[in-house]
Amino acid sequence: MAKRLHLGFLYAPQSGHQTHDESFDPLHPLHLTALAQDLEGAGFTFLLIDDSVGHAEPVRSEAFTTASFLATRTRHIGLIAAANTSYAEPYNVTRLAASLDHVTHGRAGWLVSTGAVDPADANYGQGGTVSETHYERADEIVGIARRLWDSWEDDAFVRDKQSGVFVDGTKIHPIEHEGPSFRVKGPLNVARPPQGQVIVAHRVVDKRSANLAGRHADIVILGAETASNIVSCVMMRSMRQRTLNAIGSNCSFLPKSSLSLGWIVRQAHRKRLWPITSPVPRLRSPIRSRHWPIL
Repeated sequence: MAKRLHLGFLYAPQSGHQTHDESFDPLHPLHLTALAQDLEGAGFTFLLIDDSVGHAEPVRSEAFTTASFLATRTRHIGLIAAANTSYAEPYNVTRLAASLDHVTHGRAGWLVSTGAVDPADANYGQGGTVSETHYERADEIVGIARRLWDSWEDDAFVRDKQSGVFVDGTKIHPIEHEGPSFRVKGPLNVARPPQGQVIVAHRVVDKRSANLAGRHADIVILGAETASNIVSCVMMRSMRQRTLNAIGSNCSFLPKSSLSLGWIVRQAHRKRLWPITSPVPRLRSPIRSRHWPIL
């Protein structure tokens, strides 16, 4: 049986080069809406909204804010937002990811980045930090996040007017985490995400990133330019996963490549896959969409 081809779009605006349109404004809501709807109509599985806290350029809106806005303009495409664990608190970023999963009805993802790749110590009043420390912090934060997402059971909300019981307190569980960098009592003050566990993505570019992906990633972005380097990244991550017996065979590997979005959109239009100018229908009921997850 043939496997479905999954395409993701890495949105990291730099002077409009990704859209081949110099007039594209990454802060303009209509431009962002058009991009997301074109990708969804062309059949893309997800839109990955990259972010940087260490570079003044390119100018862009914060990733989770952008993803939350686009959640109201799309129906099926997955929305993965980047957050740098070197400069984020675990409770806050976990809450953001869970909230995004709720407003997208189960289409959210979190691209875990670190200060080893996107250094911003000077912007956060930190001294120089070695790469290994960045990845140790990321490992702890993602582990905390996964436990916090599970701190509410699926049926914790009762909402029984007759009995006056809104929530079953026995189904809410503090995590009582105490680790090298953080102490987090929990539980999360956002109900369990529709997906249960929000999709976690990570770029693999070296052994350290492969180790982190081996422990936590559902989607691995292969930050390599050549076929031999891609194979090397896959092998590093797979070996680490087997060592840890972590994610298992459900992890998806996605190599980066360059393509013309305009060509894909035009081809889809010619084949009448969808009318480019048609609006996104209003949602009449919550959608537990399972079109986008690729696991």
